[in-house]
Amino acid sequence: MSSQPQAVLGGAPARGKIRCLLADEHVLMRQGVRRLLEDDPDVEVVAEACSISEVLQKGRAHKPDVVLVVAGLSGFSTVEAARLIHRDCPGVRLIFLGAPSAEEARSQTLVDVLNYVPKNAPAPRLISLVKGEHRGAVRSSPTEEDPGRLTGRQHEVLRLLAEGNTARKVASLLGVSVKTVEAHKFNLMRKLDIHNKAQLVTYAIQHDILIVPSKTK
Repeated sequence: MSSQPQAVLGGAPARGKIRCLLADEHVLMRQGVRRLLEDDPDVEVVAEACSISEVLQKGRAHKPDVVLVVAGLSGFSTVEAARLIHRDCPGVRLIFLGAPSAEEARSQTLVDVLNYVPKNAPAPRLISLVKGEHRGAVRSSPTEEDPGRLTGRQHEVLRLLAEGNTARKVASLLGVSVKTVEAHKFNLMRKLDIHNKAQLVTYAIQHDILIVPSKTK
């Protein structure tokens, strides 16, 4: 009994491949990155987008494993883009092509969790990051829990830590001891099943706890 190879229609995945969505406003940039990605037999670009709204639309339609977005796409900061994409496409993993803004670069934790890769990075580095992301090297979706279950103080501590403040700085801002802040941090991480600060920042982004300055037109 012979088996027929299954056709790939409408963006359906080739079994076993890492499915990527690529977003950039410039067609030539998208074509170049697509060519680099698809040179690897384990990677498939299932869709392209030129705006955040299109990323959200195609993310819901194609359900990619990894989304590669140029930093600053459509005027959105990477924090805003990450929040929107995680909201509409839970579980998807993000890589930002380019450099963080000066404001974002002030928080090393934020830079680390948002996974930037320079546009002039060599192809093997980009492929390696895509594969590492697909395998869960960086956890993009910590266990969900209603943020309303946090106490007011826990919410405040979580926000300040996610903004990149040290425990000592948080203690100074809140007028409490460093030990108290560390205790709140421990309880937060246990309660939310979070195991490092990068996951804590991701949780804050996904639940609109991390405050993103509004843009002035």
